[in-house]
Amino acid sequence: MQELPAGTEAERSASAGALLDYVTAVVSHFEGRLDSLDVVNEPFDVDQGTDLQQNIWYRVFGPAYPAVVSQAVYAADPQVKQYINENGADVPGPRQDALLKLALDTNAVGGHIYGVGLQAHVYNIETDAIPAGALIETLRNFQDAGLHVRISENDVADDDGTDVQAAQYATVLDTCLRSSACVSYTTWGVDNRYDWLIDDDGSLQQGHDYLFENGKPTPPYDAIRKVLGG
Repeated sequence: MQELPAGTEAERSASAGALLDYVTAVVSHFEGRLDSLDVVNEPFDVDQGTDLQQNIWYRVFGPAYPAVVSQAVYAADPQVKQYINENGADVPGPRQDALLKLALDTNAVGGHIYGVGLQAHVYNIETDAIPAGALIETLRNFQDAGLHVRISENDVADDDGTDVQAAQYATVLDTCLRSSACVSYTTWGVDNRYDWLIDDDGSLQQGHDYLFENGKPTPPYDAIRKVLGG
């Protein structure tokens, strides 16, 4: 799909048909069984900027492609709650402003965006930390705009120790639970036995970002359980 041609009007027309057929086929197949769907995932550039990635959807439909996809999903199943999912927008700032604007602009031209997914990846506590106050402001910003929020991919590295890791997990979940705007919470993984990454030097490394370690609960698990009342 990523290599579909988009150089000429005829190519874009043919590729548009293929892309929309894909959306329609998937959503129709699961019609009545989907609660929600990320209709757009990670639209902005990978360097934490605010420009749209010029992916195949952008090249075929132009910068308003989220509305095209949203309308196709709605036509196949109008009951599905539609989200735009993005990283780096968990705290107020330009990236969050851009995500909010994209959701509102999409709806202004006929889209059906219900809310946004905030991935909440905390790989470095110094640069990625999500303080309670900042997340409260974030949730309020989206709620004031008429949008819902889900914490979609929360994980926290243990580089600063499991106490810091557990506290960050607890902060995100507790803040979500206290806001009517935050409608769901999901971790990015479950067990560290499956948590593998390519390090900056190209080597394969095992991470320890999740709630279980070889089936045994970790301090983040205990922290989350405490937030949930035991």
